[in-house]
Amino acid sequence: MFFKRLRDLDWGAVLRRAVLAWLAVALVVYNLLPDEQKLLYIRPDVGAFHPALIAALFAVLFSVLCLAGRTWHTAALERWGIFALCLILAGESVLYRQDPLYLVLLGCILVLSLVYAVGGRSGGEAPAEARGGSSLPWLLLTAFGAGLVFVFLAVWGLSRVRGYSASTFDFGLFAQMFHKMSVTGRQLTTLERDGLLSHFAVHVSPIWYLLLPFWLIWPKPEILPILQAAVLVSAVIPLWLLAKRLDLPPLLRCLACAVLLAHPAFSGGIGYDIHENCFLTPLLLWLFWAVEAKRPGLTALFAVLTCAVKEDAPVYTAVFGVYLLVRGLLGREDRDRNTGLCLLGGAVVWFLGAVAVLRNWGEGTMDWRYRELMDLQNPSLLSVVQTVLLAPLRAVIVAAKPEKLLYAVRFLAPLLALPLLTRKQERYLLLIPFLLYHLLCSNSYQYNLLFQYGFGTLAFLLYLSLLNLRDLLPRLRGRTAVRAGALLAAAMLGLLIFSKQVLPQAKTYVKRWVDSREDWARVGEVLETVPRDATVTCCTYYAQGLCDREVVYDLYYTTAEHLLESEYVVLQPMYELDFKHWNSSPEAADGRQIVYALLEENGYRLIAKEGGWIEIYRKE
Repeated sequence: MFFKRLRDLDWGAVLRRAVLAWLAVALVVYNLLPDEQKLLYIRPDVGAFHPALIAALFAVLFSVLCLAGRTWHTAALERWGIFALCLILAGESVLYRQDPLYLVLLGCILVLSLVYAVGGRSGGEAPAEARGGSSLPWLLLTAFGAGLVFVFLAVWGLSRVRGYSASTFDFGLFAQMFHKMSVTGRQLTTLERDGLLSHFAVHVSPIWYLLLPFWLIWPKPEILPILQAAVLVSAVIPLWLLAKRLDLPPLLRCLACAVLLAHPAFSGGIGYDIHENCFLTPLLLWLFWAVEAKRPGLTALFAVLTCAVKEDAPVYTAVFGVYLLVRGLLGREDRDRNTGLCLLGGAVVWFLGAVAVLRNWGEGTMDWRYRELMDLQNPSLLSVVQTVLLAPLRAVIVAAKPEKLLYAVRFLAPLLALPLLTRKQERYLLLIPFLLYHLLCSNSYQYNLLFQYGFGTLAFLLYLSLLNLRDLLPRLRGRTAVRAGALLAAAMLGLLIFSKQVLPQAKTYVKRWVDSREDWARVGEVLETVPRDATVTCCTYYAQGLCDREVVYDLYYTTAEHLLESEYVVLQPMYELDFKHWNSSPEAADGRQIVYALLEENGYRLIAKEGGWIEIYRKE
């Protein structure tokens, strides 16, 4: 009886009142902050508010709204209440802060809340689109485009490896890790933290074992960029199937895949070599397809594989689970509700387990990336959640930075802002990864197109775009040129940004390798003279060429103790940054002389040299 009543609740009203009560609490908290904290230049001390009192205030407000809703028809009033509270919060904060970008973000939030106040939530599903016509030509065209992108990604990655442009972070350590995996079965490395440890101490990434069989076939560093390119490009398979499941005709499926392949975050994500995040794009798209196809076994499989990518990957699964839960509650779909609960519960358990592994047996979590949202007295991930809930305007401040908003424009423009074009507000939950991993973090790499952090969020935004596009199709029925033209424009815009932001980087490294390939080949021959059982300290770009040696340390990160324990020292004289760590003071530029002096004083002799490219010293 209880569960039947629970299912029959008007969950739309419940969620609406919960949001309204939350905004009211946030307004109260903001007005209780000292004036200097209302400036939001500093982190508000939300830890000063007792959690029990805050929870009680929320419960009282929520209960009052629910009681009022039982007596009167309050839906429209509640929607306008949400807009009014957003307007009051924004208006009060503008009295203390008038940064242009902050005002722009506040304006966007107010527009979205106004649209909701006026129109409410759009219910129902779009009617199915006719799938007429043969899909084979479009499927072949998609395969051809995927092949071209695979070649581009593989050549770019290979040029960095063959041209010794791939550094220890993040390539040499993975090359060594795969060698150790092939010998011991464990993800061991001496490069990642200047001493032998498991990669699981830094990132919980069992997904790497899927690539181990290929390394066993060809145990060379060159195979890693090829495998990464293959993993990434394989994302067109689930994307095609997902678009088909969402009743998009073959032409639009092909163009959706083109949008993915042309997106600058897709190709740009390999700009700094190898990362486990490359698995996120295909695995998340497979997960979305499995749910839409109502395949519970495959849903569980792809959820587990997604969580196995990295310790923070369960967040993607949890967000998707929350979305399905809310979608199921609003649409009264038991399947979505149950699937969402399972995904959310499993992801939380996995995440907590991974965090426990890192904190108890590893190097700890990298929660410093959210330091701008942490409470000064209690810097933890829990305090980040507390700050976002009680001082949401602080999150707007953190996001309102030129480089972050420029990244957002470059990321969303190739999707023609389709992720935002919906009145099914529960879909905005799918934007959480984009906000969390790009706009709310303090790590500059996470809002740079040439780093790997966009792989997971790209899958979410593509899925959201397809859902919204399906809803728009009935309004454009019979207008094939308009529908196809929109996706074609998105793909062309992605190519334009790609040509400006990504292609020049790739060309630089390909040219560097081609122009000096004979010199790099000789460098490889010199590196081969270092015995396999040796202990080596090397410069960052030669770690990959020594990945199968017994012990390898990176010159920049290693200690003097490890340097002088090494039987061989491999230097790249022309690369000044390798010696920067050895400077006697921040102002000095004598790191190179210090290293050479240490080698000379401790009996190292130069045994091989190739121009200014490489020098090898051996301890006598």
